[in-house]
Amino acid sequence: MEIIIDSSNLWNLDSVLLPNCQSKFFHSSIKPYNNFFEGTYWIRIKINNNFTGSSEWILESHNYRINYLNLYLPTSSGKYISKNAGDALAFSTKELEHKNIHFILNQPQVESGYYYISYHSGTKAPFQFVIRSLKHFSVGVMYEYFSFGMYYGMLFIIGIYSFFLYLSFKDKALLF
Repeated sequence: MEIIIDSSNLWNLDSVLLPNCQSKFFHSSIKPYNNFFEGTYWIRIKINNNFTGSSEWILESHNYRINYLNLYLPTSSGKYISKNAGDALAFSTKELEHKNIHFILNQPQVESGYYYISYHSGTKAPFQFVIRSLKHFSVGVMYEYFSFGMYYGMLFIIGIYSFFLYLSFKDKALLF
């Protein structure tokens, strides 16, 4: 992952593709943080598609507090497809209605090349991106929601139990 910072928030993809901007990208550490909240971070990721099977791929950001996240996917014609997401946009505009931000990468087939991400967030947060298959995503979401169901189910059972104890002993402390 390589990064360049736009402190003016005025750059678009055409600006970033210019040679003078391309030379300013720098390699980041494993988990870089955005230390400059007012700026837009441009992230360049080199993806080589060596997969020959038929699977759907997803780019996921585990940071759901990003205000604006734009993904630019390369096409075989040399142009880019733009996809937008973020916390400042309506939840119904997401490709996958989940708390995290997801982009489906299948255009008919994921192209090899540079993928660009513009990232603007009003808080300090790490750049956490992962590319995984839709099947892997589905399994992860299933375990996540199962865990939430168990947790909230146990809270509900404890609440009902405490309510019945209150009815038996008339001790208000049991309601708390």
